[in-house]
Amino acid sequence: MATGMLRSILRVLQHKDIRMSVSEKDFRKVMGRFTTGVAVITTQHQGKPVGVTINTLTSVSLEPPLVLFCLGKRRHVFPAFFENPHCAIHILSSAQQDLCKAFAHSLSYPWDGLVYETSKTGCPLIPSSLGILHCRREETYGGGDHLIFLNHVEEIHWEEPDEGKKPLVYFQGNLA
Repeated sequence: MATGMLRSILRVLQHKDIRMSVSEKDFRKVMGRFTTGVAVITTQHQGKPVGVTINTLTSVSLEPPLVLFCLGKRRHVFPAFFENPHCAIHILSSAQQDLCKAFAHSLSYPWDGLVYETSKTGCPLIPSSLGILHCRREETYGGGDHLIFLNHVEEIHWEEPDEGKKPLVYFQGNLA
């Protein structure tokens, strides 16, 4: 059922005659009122670590385990995620706001001074995340100025609950 609904949504998104009847600024403002979680996705490209902050992570299916995220086609990291079928998705805690901001800015190199391990598929693994999903891309779908990446979750890991750890969320342009 989820796959059928996703296909219907994608058909609408790919329809060539859709016109924005609202401004991009107003659309961003209204969508900013929807609270989302925050994650950093990482991969390897040309032997170097690559990562970017996202707030478009969605669980799609339990069997098989599938998640999706959307990435702007103009983002400087887009080629890395498009060319490498493997990524690691890090669910961030509220204590990781600085890390989130570092990976959100295209002009920064967030890896300086960051200690990380590497997965067996070559993806950088950021420590102290609430959870990490090791993924292999299944499909991509066009969605306007973004590409939708549908990923099969091949492995997961998380730390045991820490009462002090809260998720990092994004609301009206602010992290909390």
